Amino acid sequence: MKVGRSVEITIFSGICWSADYEVGVSNNPSIGRLFGSQLENAWMMLQYYQFSGNDITDYLPFIEQAVIFYDENFRIREKARSGNVSALSLPTVWAGIGQSISEKNTLLIATPKAYIERSGGWSQNVIHCARLGMTETAKKLIVDKIEDGPFRFPAFFPGGDYGPDHNVGGSGMIGLQEMLMQTHGGKIRLFPAWPQEWDVDFKLHAPGRTIVEVKREQGRIVTMKTSPRVDPTNLIIGQ
Repeated sequence: MKVGRSVEITIFSGICWSADYEVGVSNNPSIGRLFGSQLENAWMMLQYYQFSGNDITDYLPFIEQAVIFYDENFRIREKARSGNVSALSLPTVWAGIGQSISEKNTLLIATPKAYIERSGGWSQNVIHCARLGMTETAKKLIVDKIEDGPFRFPAFFPGGDYGPDHNVGGSGMIGLQEMLMQTHGGKIRLFPAWPQEWDVDFKLHAPGRTIVEVKREQGRIVTMKTSPRVDPTNLIIGQ
């Protein structure tokens, strides 16, 4: 179908291309940069190894090609836009509590307040706020995100695409876990963004096939068990 200068082609998945858009880039705003998710998949493969210790030899070609594609695609697109080719720039991932204050400034200064406070759909703000130790903001976002929807069954999260929306539940559960426990830089940090007034009893997995079980009531840890035993110097409580 021709519309003005655009020639649009729609296939069964709803992906559209337009003559006005850069070659190879969909003009669908939701999935136009979906190719970038290959880096996320590569990262999850590496995390699988980190947590389980299992062999990921079969995944290494994918991981390698994902980085190669991102590097080559980035250079081509950068040259087309500016005429210059700069070095590979991988996305920044906030590594959690204890990192540079500039990371929090990046979120607070460079991001509109209305966006930070958005909890709907696949919004990842609760994850970002948990990583940055913004407990009160994370608390509000997680309550808004994973409360029961207007359906017959609980935990059927309403979303922008359908209900129950697994994007809401998925990002919500990641955010909830990041509020409870973060494992970065060889450390296990408990309750980095967990409200003092919330009681909790949880069992989570950490790198190195480690299982962490903790029960906390009225702001105090009642029981805590790690299997295998974690060196106390690698276990941090709170922010």
